[in-house]
Amino acid sequence: MESKKENIILNLSVEFALSIIDYSKTLRVQQHYDIASQLVRSGTSVGANIWEAQSSESRKDFVHKLKVADKEAKEVEYWLLLCKSSIHITNYDISMDDKLLSIQKLLSRIISTNKKKMLFLFTHYHINKSTYQKHVRQKRNSTTNCQRG
Repeated sequence: MESKKENIILNLSVEFALSIIDYSKTLRVQQHYDIASQLVRSGTSVGANIWEAQSSESRKDFVHKLKVADKEAKEVEYWLLLCKSSIHITNYDISMDDKLLSIQKLLSRIISTNKKKMLFLFTHYHINKSTYQKHVRQKRNSTTNCQRG
């Protein structure tokens, strides 16, 4: 039986989105509808983009989708900062900061690792391609010289 490796960032992003949804209910009770709405949109978008990245068409597409998730996480960070700093908003859950930071660190690490892999593959491909093309040119030249001589 095949065991699937746990996808930590997916799990964290779902858990975080659920926390954001719960917190938005508190904001709505306090009549902060606009902030609640913005927070839900950006907070659930982080996980949605991470989820979508799992079906990416290429490594480049994967990195792009995770960069979008990272930008959404920055937006969530802004809205949470407003909530935390406002004297009009009470019952701020500090654990959301920790969850968001964990997601941001993981995103950063995954993006960085995949960019390095893309650079390695790009460099390796171009060196091999260049060497191959040089070999083909030399072979063509030697064949052409043999036919002339």
